[in-house]
Amino acid sequence: MAVDIACDPVHLFACARGFKVRTAALDQVAPERVFQALERLAHRRLGEMQARGDRRFHRHDDRVVRLYIYATAAALVFGELYFPSHDPFVSSMASFATFAVGFFARPLGGVLFGHLGDKIGRQKALMTTLMIIGVATVCVGLLPAYAKVGVLAPVLLVLLRVVQGIAVGGEWGGAVLMAAEHGPKGGRTFFASFAQLGSPAGLILSLIAFRVVTSPHEEFITWGWRLPFLISAVLLVVGILIRMGMNESPEFEREKLSKRTVELPIAEVFRSSGALVAFCIGANTIGIAGVISPTPS
Repeated sequence: MAVDIACDPVHLFACARGFKVRTAALDQVAPERVFQALERLAHRRLGEMQARGDRRFHRHDDRVVRLYIYATAAALVFGELYFPSHDPFVSSMASFATFAVGFFARPLGGVLFGHLGDKIGRQKALMTTLMIIGVATVCVGLLPAYAKVGVLAPVLLVLLRVVQGIAVGGEWGGAVLMAAEHGPKGGRTFFASFAQLGSPAGLILSLIAFRVVTSPHEEFITWGWRLPFLISAVLLVVGILIRMGMNESPEFEREKLSKRTVELPIAEVFRSSGALVAFCIGANTIGIAGVISPTPS
């Protein structure tokens, strides 16, 4: 497979990937042609893998849609409905705190479902995370407000958000791992990066969903905001159907056939790489805090 690119850092990237490269002088190749060539190559490789029946890239964006649906609702309605206060700022901060709780729960989900993925298989672990996220999201849409059940409402909201965070931690890590383990040698990291494409897609779809249900304030606060959460049940059904046809990771199958799996994968991980796991958990927390922290004006 040949790629017509110039002798620059992109050339080195192509060589590292094992691509056959035809070099040209920099003044003969416009920069946009470099990226167009790489884009065509990425689409070609992705098409080849999907033609073989690989489905690991599908439905990961469902999880991200649900995440951003919650984020949008936290900004618009949760403060008023679940954290009523004389100060709207306090209500808004309490609402956003429930959103943050899910991020702190993610490392726990990564550890838990990483253990299950090594124990029972990646495909089964991902099916479990999908169902947990879907059910928790629908339950948020059914949750009564503070005015009806009192303090029980915010407590249940926080619990559902924790459940979402745990499942998302397992879902994201599992999706990256499945993509990498199905990928060809020399291109696993590249294909693992496709899991992150669900983030911008989920943001756009969640904004569209809330734009569609926008109505007069009274109606939106009463029932309109619940519709995106309830309609996400459709994504859950579609995701389950697709994942039922998803192949198990070939790496896991080989380990299983060779009987090299261990009884307690989580214990093995902490025994051999406990410090690295703790470092990654801290890096995740710091990284997320840096992204969602307000920037001083």
